[in-house]
Amino acid sequence: MLKLALFGLFLIHLFSCFWYLTAKLDDLNDDTWVLRKGLVYSSTELLYWESVYWAVQVLTTVGYGDFGAATTSEYIINLIWMLVGVGYYQIFFGQIISVITASTTNASMLDVSNHV
Repeated sequence: MLKLALFGLFLIHLFSCFWYLTAKLDDLNDDTWVLRKGLVYSSTELLYWESVYWAVQVLTTVGYGDFGAATTSEYIINLIWMLVGVGYYQIFFGQIISVITASTTNASMLDVSNHV
């Protein structure tokens, strides 16, 4: 479970970097999220944390509406990240259910053996 959680943090970091890269590849034109949010002259750290905010917002499907896509590359990275997020959630919650099921099965087997 810890490996899966760390992998999730890595994915958030990776897609945060991709999110900024989409704006950079579009030469920070007027339609990119960096200009729309007025962050052109902001520090690298602020841009990174804004990107992390976007990645967590999309991954958790909260989507406040304050940070959307406007360019083609932003739409593409949004779509890919949403699909990766769905796959990640399936694996993550599948593991949790597997642990719960295994623990319940073991407990019921111990309970039956005590009554015999």
